[in-house]
Amino acid sequence: MNYDWDEAKRRANLDKHGVDFERAERFASMSKIQRKPKAVPATFRDDDDIPEWTAADFKRARPASQVVPEIVAEYRRGRGPQKTPTKRLVSLRLSQEVLDHFKATGPGWQTRIDTALKKVVGRSGRKSKNVHG
Repeated sequence: MNYDWDEAKRRANLDKHGVDFERAERFASMSKIQRKPKAVPATFRDDDDIPEWTAADFKRARPASQVVPEIVAEYRRGRGPQKTPTKRLVSLRLSQEVLDHFKATGPGWQTRIDTALKKVVGRSGRKSKNVHG
């Protein structure tokens, strides 16, 4: 995605916040395409592209949450704790056939496994003890 900006505004932003729109644009496009890059893109590997910070750079620096709050919010966004926990996190080994079947149905496959297991438990007619441990 390309952004258009006014050159005077870009310079003012650079002076005030120490952030160039071009760098912000590269970061924003990377964050939407690659949430967690497996390798550092070549454009960010060359140390010559990233000069040493001066005392003035550190003085102008601002937290990312102040400069690009929408990008920081994108990374911080998460599910959060359950309000009323009804499920427990467990480690469970399933056959590849079962995983392939449920994953092929798209997002929500873990919930569908839970639903299928509840049906089996309901058919057994036996009451289970709720033992945590």
